[in-house]
Amino acid sequence: MTIEEVLEKYPQARSSDKKLLLAVWFFQGLILTQEQKRIFYEKCMVAESITRKRRDLQASGKYLGSQEVMDGRKKQEQLFKKTYGKT
Repeated sequence: MTIEEVLEKYPQARSSDKKLLLAVWFFQGLILTQEQKRIFYEKCMVAESITRKRRDLQASGKYLGSQEVMDGRKKQEQLFKKTYGKT
């Protein structure tokens, strides 16, 4: 099920990042117990917040990924610039 299909079928996911994440992950095979869902809703940060903070830290030179990962990101950046003409 695509994200658009989840948003169409489950209107409550339109107003909650956490509900959207759990719905998408459910259709990808992640089945959580009610207790696990409760903990996720009450205590867990949204995945985007976590990855955004990592990107911010790495942009400042801290906690960089492995050389292999950095090389892959550089290739993706070059491909993006070539494809979209961005500098």
